[in-house]
Amino acid sequence: MTKWNVKQIQDRAIAELMDVGSSGVRYAELVKKIHSYTPETPLNTVVGSIQALSKKPEEIVRPSRGLWVLKKYWDKEGNDSASTNSPQKVATNISTAGTKNASEEDFYELFADWLVGQDQVIESMVVGGNTFKNKWATPDVIGTYKPRKSDPVPFPIELVSAEIKIDPNQSIVAFGQACAYRLFSHKTFIVMPSTINENDLDRLDALCSLYGMGLVIFDLNPDAPNFVTKLKPQRLEPDMFYVNDFARRLLDANRNEFDRLFG
Repeated sequence: MTKWNVKQIQDRAIAELMDVGSSGVRYAELVKKIHSYTPETPLNTVVGSIQALSKKPEEIVRPSRGLWVLKKYWDKEGNDSASTNSPQKVATNISTAGTKNASEEDFYELFADWLVGQDQVIESMVVGGNTFKNKWATPDVIGTYKPRKSDPVPFPIELVSAEIKIDPNQSIVAFGQACAYRLFSHKTFIVMPSTINENDLDRLDALCSLYGMGLVIFDLNPDAPNFVTKLKPQRLEPDMFYVNDFARRLLDANRNEFDRLFG
């Protein structure tokens, strides 16, 4: 088998959407299925090619977060079946393939793209490291949910941040860092490997519920991380002083990224 180019990936994605009609397909399932057809093609290439389709409202409709439907079916058959379509259960079996040389940074861009595909953000950016010279204000991934040009009703920009760990024993550290990001974020995610101890996962789930944070579990395999939402984040109002402090740090560090996220 050979690697697929962007057109081949997009054509296959359209074909998959045609097969299901107005019921649509969940973004994560679509990516997983396309990649299964062409495992030689890097996952990032598959994700990027499919993401490009989402910027074509004349072809794709997303009636709910993460659900994709071909516009012609949505227009023709109405939205009853699509709006009531429930997410398919996604297995969270532990996968350790490809973990030997995996680093935390390997999952940053993958999760940033996943956030876009799930309609949690419109634009996303990998931060990580010590980009802003402040451990209180340096999430691994940041994104903004903002009005599209096609949206008839504008609304304020929302900031979404994420803390990602590959060490299953770092749940408390992840929780503490994510709490700090709540100062400037409307929504916050903690992203932990599926190898996390069950008791730790239960405690982390309870803490995220109390503090309104999202919890995502993933497999330690950069080729197929299989991000699964265990708990959706609540939208909370951040402290605008720290929102502007974060925005200034981003503006000083990278003007182009600032314009992309907030423009």
